[in-house]
Amino acid sequence: MRNVSIVVMGKTGAGKSTLINSVLNEKVAPTGTGCAVTKENKIYVKCLPFEGEPAGILLSMYDTVGLEINESITKKTINEIKKHIETTKLIAGNTDVHIVWFCVNNRSNRMEPYELNLIKQLSIEHEIPFIITVTQCFSDEPGELASTISKNLAEIPQVRVLAEDYKLRSGSVKAFGVRELMRKSIRDYKSLKVRILEKKLAILNGENVDHFLVKSNFFNTGLAKVKRFATRAEKEAAKSWFPIPLVRNITKELLTSLNELFADSFSQIYGSTSVNKHLALASLSKDLNYGILDDILYGIDLAITLIPGLSGGAAYEYVYPIGHNYLEILEKMFDLPANTSNEEIKRRIKAEIAKLKN
Repeated sequence: MRNVSIVVMGKTGAGKSTLINSVLNEKVAPTGTGCAVTKENKIYVKCLPFEGEPAGILLSMYDTVGLEINESITKKTINEIKKHIETTKLIAGNTDVHIVWFCVNNRSNRMEPYELNLIKQLSIEHEIPFIITVTQCFSDEPGELASTISKNLAEIPQVRVLAEDYKLRSGSVKAFGVRELMRKSIRDYKSLKVRILEKKLAILNGENVDHFLVKSNFFNTGLAKVKRFATRAEKEAAKSWFPIPLVRNITKELLTSLNELFADSFSQIYGSTSVNKHLALASLSKDLNYGILDDILYGIDLAITLIPGLSGGAAYEYVYPIGHNYLEILEKMFDLPANTSNEEIKRRIKAEIAKLKN
């Protein structure tokens, strides 16, 4: 029996649970209107008949918590999704299907930038095909949203669906698109997988990637982070009677945040496997910064730091240069040679592409 693993992602109200219930022909996932009904990531497993598969398929659907602008919720959800994808890949057979349906409500006029970036990052990093599933469509005619998606994610296919019949005053609209979505996911899986692998190979070869632009965006975004954390340290230290531990913790958060930004940016050029080696090099400087930070902060005259106002200004003056210096260290990492293991990854991807095309 062929195993089919589908991760269903999207913002709250994107129609993920309704779609899952339609595919499984059973109300297993709670549904609602515009509210977060899925409180935790869940897996639904069911054996289903499928055309061309005499034994049917063993379908696993991973229903995820709605992706929100709330950073903590989204970060936790994405980390769990990544672990799930990697786990299913480890136990996968040659004919198994692993794919992501990214749901977008047709009533939306656009996709958020973080959604577009997330699709690009996850599909390449984990070598998993995506299908943009446009939900709650009343017709199969593409609209403004479809054009926006095509413009930003030309390599990602779209399927329009209405997961269940929808009643209108003038009648009702029959459900459509779910069967086509399943067919595309399973029947076209090899070609979708090849497309993603070829895209990653192009990135590893340095094609279609503007190194200068990625590096520049990294530094500008990082500098904004440094200023934001330094301002936060200034405000919080001004209200504190003993700001030294507080300022140190804020600085640690800043350096961690810069590491995460570097990892996302660096992987766009060299792939995710090169990130850890370069972060390890940078961490030597980070540890040095921690030591310098301790020496400086604990050497400050406490009589000055205890005065509200003066302590805030001092906090800014210490957080900002440490963050800025570390940002410059990370920026230089873009100019170091990529990890030689990339060559091994390229060979593996080429072999996998050849195997899928045969």
